[in-house]
Amino acid sequence: MNRYRNGIYLILLMAACSLALSVYLWIYVDSEKGIFVGLWVPSILAFGSLVLSGRNGVILSGKSKS
Repeated sequence: MNRYRNGIYLILLMAACSLALSVYLWIYVDSEKGIFVGLWVPSILAFGSLVLSGRNGVILSGKSKS
């Protein structure tokens, strides 16, 4: 697997873990804490979109295509 695909999987894994944690907090701890952690999911996905938006992973790999 290349770095671009690994980056995609990492971002999706972090978003899924954040979603699972927010559901757990909502049910078992405190609903406000669950909402707070749930707001991380779109932020993580937006950050991943920004980092991975380079053509063929240029931003992630640090290589430039000329």
